[in-house]
Amino acid sequence: MMKNKYHIRTMYTKDKGWRLFGLALAIQILFIGVNYLVMMS
Repeated sequence: MMKNKYHIRTMYTKDKGWRLFGLALAIQILFIGVNYLVMMS
């Protein structure tokens, strides 16, 4: 029972980490895109 609970918590933490990583990546891509548009115009 405890092992299963720990496993769920580990999966939740990993999912949270991936979401944070995805958000950071999206912000970086957006920032690069804006810089590119500014350079082109």
